[in-house]
Amino acid sequence: MELRKTSSEKDIEKAYSRLSYVYGGFENFFEGKLRNRSLDLFNVKSGDKVLEIGFGTGYNLVELAKIAGDKGMVYGVDLTQEMINISKKRLDKNNLEKRAKLTKGNAKKLPFKNNLFDKVYISNVLEILSEKDIKRVLNEIKRVLKPKGKICVIDVAKKGYEKSLFMKFYLFLNKNFPSYTSSPIDAEIYLKKSKFKIIKKEIVKIFGFFPMQVVIGRI
Repeated sequence: MELRKTSSEKDIEKAYSRLSYVYGGFENFFEGKLRNRSLDLFNVKSGDKVLEIGFGTGYNLVELAKIAGDKGMVYGVDLTQEMINISKKRLDKNNLEKRAKLTKGNAKKLPFKNNLFDKVYISNVLEILSEKDIKRVLNEIKRVLKPKGKICVIDVAKKGYEKSLFMKFYLFLNKNFPSYTSSPIDAEIYLKKSKFKIIKKEIVKIFGFFPMQVVIGRI
């Protein structure tokens, strides 16, 4: 029996469409430290082909495109057209529109050929999915990654924080507002079940108390 509370794909799309025009400020303010540290750990290189799943308002895309450079390419898939529109404007503003290709799509059936990407970056996405869909998405990521390709998963840290006041409050929000808050998972466990080898993991605390986890795996 699944104890985590998740929403339907349709409800998630509606929720993030509503949030799209205010989410950018929150994303930049809240996730800046996490973004910088996760990209340091992920070690994206010039010339890489990188996919970001659920790219939100595009802050990560901008940084990934800068690192991948003229010889690389960044691809993005998101459920909501509003997020795509905002992200395209952000890329244009940074003169990076030629280094990124954005698609409205579903991570359960990625619109890409096999063995295309060097790296896949997915932040705060798996934890809003059902157990079944997490497995489907990870299988799709394995399909589109090149041999020895890497995945970077970012989510709310669960292990070691189960009894904390923070986690109790977070689960309360998830129970009452499942379309807007995620249900924490242990990403490392899911990656191992999908036959990824864990090569790095680190807890990054936002504002000193909000624990986020960065887990990097390789095929």
